[in-house]
Amino acid sequence: MLRELNLEPAEYAFVDFGSGKGRALMMAAERGFTRAYGVEFSPVLHEIAQKNIAIFGQRNPRACPIELHFQDASEFSIPDENLVCFSYNPFDDKVMRRVVANIADSYARHPRKLAVAYRNPVCAELFDNLGFLRLDSATRGYRLYKSR
Repeated sequence: MLRELNLEPAEYAFVDFGSGKGRALMMAAERGFTRAYGVEFSPVLHEIAQKNIAIFGQRNPRACPIELHFQDASEFSIPDENLVCFSYNPFDDKVMRRVVANIADSYARHPRKLAVAYRNPVCAELFDNLGFLRLDSATRGYRLYKSR
């Protein structure tokens, strides 16, 4: 899915909203992103991710830094750098609305290269209605957006 975005990972940081055990973060770190941020609300999944990321870091010392954030994704402070925002439909509509609003507010304050990779896009209309994003690619299983 990320390959289809057709972007240079070295120009972007990666954010996984609902990062679970850290799989997508480790994949992003191997692909050459400048940094990877994981945001997870479940204490159990966050603890597993911490262990997985520690082992991964020992085995992959050249991978980008990974930061894990144990918090509600709707309260995560969106970094002011070029970003790929990823989510695998981890939230209900209410939380996803707040996450999307935070992404939009961050972009309005600091326009930059921004891409969204959304798996199982149940709330796709939230991204479809953002004026600064254009739909780049779509299937039943995912939607990819890029800033204009």
